Amino acid sequence: MAYPPITPLIGRAELMLFGTSLVGFRFFAAVAVSFVMVVAGWIAKELGGGRRDQLLAAVAVGIAPVSLVQGAVMQYVSFDYLWACW
Repeated sequence: MAYPPITPLIGRAELMLFGTSLVGFRFFAAVAVSFVMVVAGWIAKELGGGRRDQLLAAVAVGIAPVSLVQGAVMQYVSFDYLWACW
């Protein structure tokens, strides 16, 4: 199987919601990577970090090359990145 079943389902939903807009097609991938930033902040909090540490963890995940690339394309890796962090 080339793609997990959720990726084509999300792609179809994006196509129905936004049409053929490139920005709309990348929307859910960007949202998934944004949730990874939130999860990184939660993990830092669970490990005893203060607000500064939570912010640093979230920003570090957000500017990491893997996050920047995966948030810009609609592929299954964007959602795998989220599920792996969760």
